[in-house]
Amino acid sequence: MNRHLSPEEIFGPLIDHQQDFRPANDLPPTQRHRFKILLPADYAAAQAPRYLIKGLLGAGDLGVLFGPPGAGKSVVAPYLAHAVATGRDAFGRRVNRGRVVYCAAEDETGLMQRIRALSVRYGEADGLGLITATPNFTSSNDLVALRDAARAFGAELIVIDTLAAAFPGIDENDARGMGMVVHTLRQLGKPAEPEGDLPAWSGAAVLVVHHGAKAGGTTPRGHGILDGAADVTLRVSLPEDRSAARSVTLGKNRNGPCGDGFAFSIIAERLGTDADGDTITAPVCAEDTIQKAPKNRPKLSDRQQLLLQTITDLGAAGAGISEPACPNMAPVLLINRSLLVEQLLQDEWFEHGHLLPENSPKRGRLADPGHKAIHQALNSLKSKKLVGFTREAVWLV
Repeated sequence: MNRHLSPEEIFGPLIDHQQDFRPANDLPPTQRHRFKILLPADYAAAQAPRYLIKGLLGAGDLGVLFGPPGAGKSVVAPYLAHAVATGRDAFGRRVNRGRVVYCAAEDETGLMQRIRALSVRYGEADGLGLITATPNFTSSNDLVALRDAARAFGAELIVIDTLAAAFPGIDENDARGMGMVVHTLRQLGKPAEPEGDLPAWSGAAVLVVHHGAKAGGTTPRGHGILDGAADVTLRVSLPEDRSAARSVTLGKNRNGPCGDGFAFSIIAERLGTDADGDTITAPVCAEDTIQKAPKNRPKLSDRQQLLLQTITDLGAAGAGISEPACPNMAPVLLINRSLLVEQLLQDEWFEHGHLLPENSPKRGRLADPGHKAIHQALNSLKSKKLVGFTREAVWLV
């Protein structure tokens, strides 16, 4: 069936147009009686919506799972999807079993391996369906096609991993752009009556994986419309030690307490061997208790943790040169500042205002606020006696 939604149906709330106001008697009956006033007796017996993950995600909800690059968003998201598909408890919360469609808009091969690893560790999930074709939700055709596929499958949860890949070219900082994202995600899981060869559908919750507003930020990246429209937001924090447990904090939660959370570790699950006899593994989520840092370890923000880890990773990858940073100083592993900046740009460590405009003749270089941001962050780590730095290089202490 080839059905198309008009722009008004998809983006109606975002389209500027003049309203022709007419007396109510001139309106069709369906419009005249659209709004009905309910009294307490009308809704006293109304039942609470069915939950998928109790106190966390309910039927028809819009959830946003976000955090910095490398925090483990695309490890915990499949874990939650697998829990719903199998009906097993997750992070101490009861789960209602339901069919799940997971849209791997990025790294579909890696996600297939992670779901295989989840099945090995926690059991097969026959109700977990994977879509590897990357949707473009700026096209109404892709919205209809994915919605119809989820409806035919009987999905109760749809996971979009990631927002940026599924909405290519969207200006996330623009109110109209992010408003269109929210409207599309709501339409994706909206209930439907029987139509043609498609059955009636009670709709689905939608969980979208996204980046954080900034390193250490507490809201999703982009215009605040997304954070405001979400029923639940889950912020994944990147630990200083990437082998340690990662914490997930509920910044907003219409189904339970805000500020609540849980923790998970990333472990390697063995899947077999390759043609050379080497072990094949994939990362999976394992529930954990939140580990407190030793008292003698300075407390770091997510921004500081990511910066420190990036310096560590560059050194481990052989990017440094061992020599004295200053006269009369013992040799240290020096990381070039420009190399560090390049890696931080790839990791989206900098905020939108830290970069020069796209049409700048110095495109690709940092604006003054960007240079100031990294200098302040390095100074913070230096004051904690974790790094040293000069204008040309940075090193671990």
